[in-house]
Amino acid sequence: MEFIKGVKYIECPGCKKFKLNPTKTMNALSRKNDKIYVCSDCGTLEGFDSLKVIIEEIEDKKKRKKARDLFKKQREELKKFLGIN
Repeated sequence: MEFIKGVKYIECPGCKKFKLNPTKTMNALSRKNDKIYVCSDCGTLEGFDSLKVIIEEIEDKKKRKKARDLFKKQREELKKFLGIN
């Protein structure tokens, strides 16, 4: 995420970091609550989390477990990369 010089960022309701641009449309509309905006990083994580619904539709139990394990590992790596706790 690039910060714009001179912009006073506000706290993101997702990660609690001061990364939310005061201009709402410069942020991401939350997938969890379409009445709030989150920072771009939290929006990316929420988008990734939407894949979990698809994983649960896998009928083969072994494949579903493998997909869950991969999802969990990749989610943690994405959070680390984005700097989200």
